[in-house]
Amino acid sequence: MGMSLTGSFDAVSSFYDPLSRLVFGKALIRSQTCFLNLVPQYAHVLIIGGGTGWIIEELLSKKPSVFITYVEASVKMLEKSKERFSNSPFKDQITFILGTHLTIREEEKYQVVITNFFLDLFQQATLPSIMNPIYKALDKDGLWFFSDFSLRSKRTYSFLHKILVRIMYLFFGAFCKIEGNQLPNFDKAFQDFDLKEVAGLYFYTDLVQAKVFIKK
Repeated sequence: MGMSLTGSFDAVSSFYDPLSRLVFGKALIRSQTCFLNLVPQYAHVLIIGGGTGWIIEELLSKKPSVFITYVEASVKMLEKSKERFSNSPFKDQITFILGTHLTIREEEKYQVVITNFFLDLFQQATLPSIMNPIYKALDKDGLWFFSDFSLRSKRTYSFLHKILVRIMYLFFGAFCKIEGNQLPNFDKAFQDFDLKEVAGLYFYTDLVQAKVFIKK
C-alpha cells in the first residue's frame, strides 16, 4: 500500500519500510524486484506510488540506463525518495512528481509501468478508472509490473491471511484514510484490459504476488 486519492501516507512515512519488513520479512521486497531483469535497457519507466524510493535503487542497480518518472502522492514519501538521490550520479535520469495516476499526461508513453502495492488502495468498482490512464500511458508491447497481496492461499494459511489483510486495511484506513476496505479481485481487474500475463510468482505462502503483463 503506497498512495491514494482520498488519503495520505505522510503519517506512516517514517516507519512504513521497517514495519513492512517486520511483518513480511523480505517477501514484499522480493515481489517487487524478482522480475526487474525483464525491464529493457534505455526504457522510460513510470513508477506510481513507490513510497520511499528504494525501488529506484534496485531498478538502477540492474538497469542503469533507464529513465524513471516517479509519481507519489505523499509529500513526505516523495521527500524521502528525493533525498536518496540528491547526490546520485543517476539523479538526472529521475523525474519526481507529486501526484497520482491522474497526473499522467496522455501524450507521454512509457515502455514500463510499475504499480507495487498501489491498486489495493481502491475498491473494486474504482479500479477500472484508476488503471485506465496507466494502461493508456503504456506503449504497445510495453510491460506492466504489478505486485500486491493475494488471497490465493493454501487452506492452512487462508484464515490467517484474511485476518492479516483485514488488520492492514483497518490500520491504513485509520492512519491514511485509504478508499479500499478489502482486497480487490486483481485478476478480474486486469482482464478488462488488453494485457497478457508473461511472468508470475507468489511469496509468503501465497499471500504476496508478483506479475508482469505485456500490452498486446
